Amino acid sequence: MTSIPKQSITNKLTGERITFLEKAPAGQGYEKIEVYLPPGASGPPVHYHEKFEEMFEVVSGKLHIERSGEQMDLSPDSGRISIPINTPHMFKNASTSRSVTFRVTLTPAHYFQESMCILYGLLEDGLYTEEGQLANPLHTAVVLDMQNTIVEGMEMLEEWKEEAEQKGVREELIETYVHS
Repeated sequence: MTSIPKQSITNKLTGERITFLEKAPAGQGYEKIEVYLPPGASGPPVHYHEKFEEMFEVVSGKLHIERSGEQMDLSPDSGRISIPINTPHMFKNASTSRSVTFRVTLTPAHYFQESMCILYGLLEDGLYTEEGQLANPLHTAVVLDMQNTIVEGMEMLEEWKEEAEQKGVREELIETYVHS
């Protein structure tokens, strides 16, 4: 396991901040992050991952998790909650007046850090719609593919992913937002 230099990135639209704590090569070990969500903020809509499981642990505040339709609120004394591979889930701050900080361990490691650097970099560069979505669907396909996030209702994703691959979009985004 590699402890990495502490790097934090912030979503300029939501205020969500991710700090990368530990990282192994993709397919090995695990990645560990710490996430800060402002009051009322949420993560992505219901989604699942085919290549890694997640383990959530609250540091401060209260986190609402939906896992396979089961609703639960976690606090620092709740212990850890596992999200197995292929399990639909979502998370959000359970409070509209207090922030929440939690840690997530992704096992095995994937390309989560790289994908989030790309996503937040694109947002920082203003490449999003009025609704806060990435403006270029090929960018969306690359980011979701890199983090192995499958969102129901995004049937066009495979087509966009193929087009992005043909055009070298992933390499371009990595060069611009990860290696810069």
